[in-house]
Amino acid sequence: MIRAIRGIQKTVRVLSKVVLGVVLVLVAIGALGVWAFRTGNLPDFYRWAYASDFSPTDHREYLTLPGDRRLETFVYTPSGWSVSDRRPAVVLFFGGAWRLGSPWQFAPYAAHFAERGMVAFLPDYRVGSRDGTGIVEATQDAVSFARWLTENAASLGVDPEAIVFGGGSAGGQLAAAVPVVRERHNATDDLTVDPQPAALLLFNPAVNFDVPAFRDGWSDNGLDFSFASALSVDPMQHLTEDYPPCLVLHGTQDSLVPIDGVRAFTQRVNDSGGNCSLVPFEGRQHGFFNKIVSTEDFEATVQRSDEFLAGLGLLPSR
Repeated sequence: MIRAIRGIQKTVRVLSKVVLGVVLVLVAIGALGVWAFRTGNLPDFYRWAYASDFSPTDHREYLTLPGDRRLETFVYTPSGWSVSDRRPAVVLFFGGAWRLGSPWQFAPYAAHFAERGMVAFLPDYRVGSRDGTGIVEATQDAVSFARWLTENAASLGVDPEAIVFGGGSAGGQLAAAVPVVRERHNATDDLTVDPQPAALLLFNPAVNFDVPAFRDGWSDNGLDFSFASALSVDPMQHLTEDYPPCLVLHGTQDSLVPIDGVRAFTQRVNDSGGNCSLVPFEGRQHGFFNKIVSTEDFEATVQRSDEFLAGLGLLPSR
């Protein structure tokens, strides 16, 4: 009996050490994750997932900022492309709460649109974890890119009147701001260049900040910029009667960017005489469209995007 009790006690001691070891490892992993998020040293999972199958054709620098911070864009050109072409183009800005993210996020979409005959661009822009910046600087970079692409369209084989801007989450805000938030720009911008997006392609976009989900909990959301600065580049606050046609693809269960605020955005665009279609994806959460999340939803959003662009004459119908 005594021997059995001692055996049990020994087993308990061993298990306690194992449990303690597991707890310490989990704490260390958690601390490493927090450090990685705050410093921007997160692994680029999108690159790991997509680089081998969806690599860009080229890279171009579009902006040099103080401190020799250089911003580039991936370029995907279609088969048979030449600089003398006037191809439709699509620009897709990555998401990441203006704090982190990777141009690789939209690599499968860029490859698809290039296969369909468009020139696709995936620009980098400043984010908080790498640059100590916020939503205003990111918007400035998006507007700078739009001006750069419009100004250099002829040397890129692009029709400057057939450029589609799009993006996901924070990137959706950037794309939606390009047509209307022009007072935010970088010092080197040529303000005589007036980019006019032919259409907008928005994936669970943050396009309406003046709603309870953002307004009431702003101090708890972990962002390093003020609610006032977000409102200054909020697409909802700057809508005009000539806003470009837009397609919004959004999950009904999105807890980060609730769909009700997006519904209000699309309604206001339409009430102002514009044409904005919202396609709700039932039961889907934030980021549902990413290929590494769901191939099925990726393909569904690609199909909807193709139909939308074909309807505007920016893609041939299949």
